[in-house]
This record gives sequence, structure tokens and C-alpha cells, in this order.
Amino acid sequence: NGRVFKVTYGEEAPQKVNVAKLPSDELVELQLHENDWYVRMARRILQQRAASGEDLTDVRKALAEIARKNKEDTRQLRAMWALHATGGLPAELASHLLTSQHEYVRAWTIQLLLEDHEVNDATLDQFVQMSRRDASPVVRLYLASALQRLALDRRWEVAAGLLTHGEDAEDHNLPLLIWYGVEPLVTADPPRALELASSAKIPTVTRFIYRRAAADQKAL
Repeated sequence: NGRVFKVTYGEEAPQKVNVAKLPSDELVELQLHENDWYVRMARRILQQRAASGEDLTDVRKALAEIARKNKEDTRQLRAMWALHATGGLPAELASHLLTSQHEYVRAWTIQLLLEDHEVNDATLDQFVQMSRRDASPVVRLYLASALQRLALDRRWEVAAGLLTHGEDAEDHNLPLLIWYGVEPLVTADPPRALELASSAKIPTVTRFIYRRAAADQKAL
């Protein structure tokens, strides 16, 4: 019933590491380390330094360079998370990352942009285009989840785009996630919601919109 603390073989050669003593530029380099422990510790320390008011302008430029140009999506994601922890994704970089060839980079960009529940009009337009054209179900999943973080009047076009993907009708998560984002719209604007239901290619959402409308006296 106990737990294994560690397993060793042969003669041990422990290393003592104090990441907190490293300068910030070396902490940036650790975002590329093969051992994720160094990555996480370096990110935490950079976050603490940012919170204390330290000027991390050069650090953020270096992280942005990794996020933009590194060929491995895992390294891009590490740089994105470090940028988010030290002040957020720069708008220009975020716009670029939304067009990345890596689906998880696009997906995580969506999530990080909506941490404060607000995006600008240009970003919203990108979301709308992605909801219609992005071939990745992972990205569509993140967009569906993002609906609940958008103001009601900014959800319509993204929801409409997601509902054009009939291939998602049998997905385990997407129909319900889209519905959770759409549900408040039904009573907010019943006629528009019913138009959305009639054009949707995901029957579960269509059925739920009709049921929700029928349960509301005004919408009925």
C-alpha cells in the first residue's frame, strides 16, 4: 500500500540545481529543454519576476521568436504558455499563430486569447473563418468551448460556422459543447435561434434549440 519514491540502478550521481538563480535569458533557453521539469520551473520563475515588476521586454521578444519560428509544436506551445504567464500573447503574434500548421498551436491560441473573456473584432473575424474552414476537430472543439466566454451578441457567427460541420454530428463532445454556447441565445433572440436551428447540420443542437424555445413562453 506504499508508494515507490524512486528506483535507481548503479552508482547515483545526483545533481543539485537552483533554477531561480539563473538570469532570465537562460530561463528562456530552458523552454527548449528536453526535461519538462526545467521548462515548468523556468516558466514559474519568469512569471514571478514579471509579477514583481521586472522588465522582461527582451525575454518576451525571445519567447515570441520561439513561438513564431520553432519547427516543433511542443516548443511553440511552451513559449506561448511562458508569454501568457508573463503578460499575455501579443496581438500580432496571436493572429499569426491562429494560422499555424499545427492544430494544437491554433487551439491553444484560441484558449489563451479568451482567458479574459474578450477579443477584438479582428480576432473574432478569424474565429468565424476558422469555425467554417478549419479542418481540425480539435480546433473546432476549442472554438465550441470558447463560445461560453464570448458575449452573447458575439457568439452567433462562430456558432453558425461550427454548425455547418455535419461530420461532427456523432462526435462525443462537440454537439453538446456547441449547445452549451448556443443555449442562452435561444431566449435572447428566438427568431434568429430558430433560423440557426433550421440551417444546422448537427441534429442534436437543432433538437435542443427547438426544445428550449418551446419551454420558454415568449419563444413558444
